[in-house]
Amino acid sequence: MSKLGKLIGRFGIGSSLLVAGAMSSACTTDMASDGDREAPALLASVTMANGDAVSFYEVAPAVIDIAQVAPREVTVLETAHRSAVDVFREAAPGQPVPDALLAAQARVAAARQGRPSHVASAANASGPIASITDTDFATRYCTTEGGAWTTVHCYTAPPLTGNHSGSAHDIDTFKVSACVNSGKINIKVWTDSDQVLNVDLLANFCSVHTWDSGFSNFDVVSDTLTVTASNTAYDLSTRWDN
Repeated sequence: MSKLGKLIGRFGIGSSLLVAGAMSSACTTDMASDGDREAPALLASVTMANGDAVSFYEVAPAVIDIAQVAPREVTVLETAHRSAVDVFREAAPGQPVPDALLAAQARVAAARQGRPSHVASAANASGPIASITDTDFATRYCTTEGGAWTTVHCYTAPPLTGNHSGSAHDIDTFKVSACVNSGKINIKVWTDSDQVLNVDLLANFCSVHTWDSGFSNFDVVSDTLTVTASNTAYDLSTRWDN
């Protein structure tokens, strides 16, 4: 079990590369809380100039979690069916890709040989807006990203104020996005029987995680969101394809 945390620096200072470390203080992470399972490898982490903290974990052989934590006003990177290496290069232009991330991406490529390809989302120019509303959440986090997702579940306008759980079956790629308007929530995700995410997210921040399946589709992906503070309100989307 490993608790990982890192403070985001002042916004606008430029991106910093971290080969060890983790996410923003707005998001406390426990990536392996099921029994004696070891914490997944943190392959790389980049904090962009706009405050988007992008991290890459190998949560299972040939399965990479592309994780982002950002202030609610920040536009995060699009990640649907994009390789982790491609996302890293967008997040840290000109920076060398860490060997650990290259090796993990090679395992993903080998595992997915012969599997059908899918539409990848386009790179997204990140930038701030004045403030995010429920309408902004739907626009940002409830689209198919140009046809990348076959199923989109969007919970916003009004935001959620209680606990939520869901599951989907025979999944190739799964993405969960949450923005906390007030209060605090805990987010957990399981792929098959493996817990791949356990994060606490604070008010005024968003968290986005994307997982591509490795050698074969996930049989089932389950998520739970638990309210852990009074007066909590949050927006949520889950997206996947088969």
